[in-house]
Amino acid sequence: MMEEKKPTCTVCKSSGYNIYDNLSDVTFSAQGTWSLYRCLNQKCAVVWLQPTPDYLEIASFYSRYYTQQEQTAAEKSGVRGASDSFVGRAKKTNPRYLFGSNTRFNPDLRYLRGRVPGRVLDIGCGNGKFISEAASAGWQVYGQEFDPMAASIAAKSSGAEVRVGDLLSLSYEKEFFDAVTMSNVLEHLPNPTEVFSEVARILRPGGVLVSISPNPKSYLHQKLGKDWRGLEVPRHLFLFPPQALGKLARSAGFSSFKTFSTLGAFEFMERESIKVKTDHGEPEERARASSQIFKMALKIYNLFLDGDIGEWSVIIAKK
Repeated sequence: MMEEKKPTCTVCKSSGYNIYDNLSDVTFSAQGTWSLYRCLNQKCAVVWLQPTPDYLEIASFYSRYYTQQEQTAAEKSGVRGASDSFVGRAKKTNPRYLFGSNTRFNPDLRYLRGRVPGRVLDIGCGNGKFISEAASAGWQVYGQEFDPMAASIAAKSSGAEVRVGDLLSLSYEKEFFDAVTMSNVLEHLPNPTEVFSEVARILRPGGVLVSISPNPKSYLHQKLGKDWRGLEVPRHLFLFPPQALGKLARSAGFSSFKTFSTLGAFEFMERESIKVKTDHGEPEERARASSQIFKMALKIYNLFLDGDIGEWSVIIAKK
């Protein structure tokens, strides 16, 4: 199969440098080895897979993927929702919440809670868990999914119209949606800049895009390197720090945006990363989990001091 080498960053067109070589699929055992490159522009710092697989090869990576299950272990652990259990307590104590609204402290319904319900499209809707929740909250729900089996499960469970195929080929009406969401989806897409532009086209003026994806600047990536579960080679084609998501939104024509990181399912990510590390031969006593006190300190740093070292990069962009 044809594979394409991408010597420059898809977001800012800067050159990249190699950070890891000879990586294999430790999660679903796709055949092959890959490298990861990072953008030299520190104000961007996107990480991307090298070489980039073609569409047929990308499809083969998902033969055992968990979108086909009715509810996944990852969802039960919180990884698909990317919410932060510390947020509830932070709401009661953070002055920025008490004396002024701050979107990052309201992750319910993918940061849509509190908005007037309208039409929402979930890109990569998987088994339909989110669109079912959104429908219960009064939203008129739509889904897009690449996997026909997952799309069928989503449509059945949510009652939504779920279209199968690439977003750019589905020809949604211009300015049709009030909100578009992507949770753990953007990193899988070979064309993120085009997807952001298409989302801007199908959102009405004042509509919002919410995207949540693994953060390559996260504490666990810094600590665990190539064993970090968020890399998920070869399915994760691009990894975006919060500031890179802002660049994508700006180039797509969004009028304003907020970017930040959240620790999300930190425990799940740490546990799975340690499992990868021990599979690679690291002695178990050297691959220890963080203490509860340390995790609490990390969450305080990330939430209160805008550390951007959380496991997930989040953007809320307004058209």
